[in-house]
Amino acid sequence: MIADSQNGALRLVDVAGRISAFASGLGAPVDVVGAPGDVLFVADAQRGVLRVGAEGGAPTVVAYLPGAIGIAVDARKNAYVSQLDARRVVRVTPAGRITAAVDR
Repeated sequence: MIADSQNGALRLVDVAGRISAFASGLGAPVDVVGAPGDVLFVADAQRGVLRVGAEGGAPTVVAYLPGAIGIAVDARKNAYVSQLDARRVVRVTPAGRITAAVDR
């Protein structure tokens, strides 16, 4: 999976090296990670934390976090997001609740 920031999309690369559109309508995706339940979470520098189903399609905003540049997800689908401008890491629950995980 490729986060295509310039075109606001996710691209899928198959084993033969062919690239295809997977999801569009994102702002500026910079990182993507798989999570339990066939879900992808995306760190989007413009829109925050996005969720995309395993079949692709339109993203859902989980939490608005401008400057999101990195993401990891635990087994409970809590997303840990690094924010460049805020210089912090936050935890975002599946319900969208945001709490500080690591602060300067």
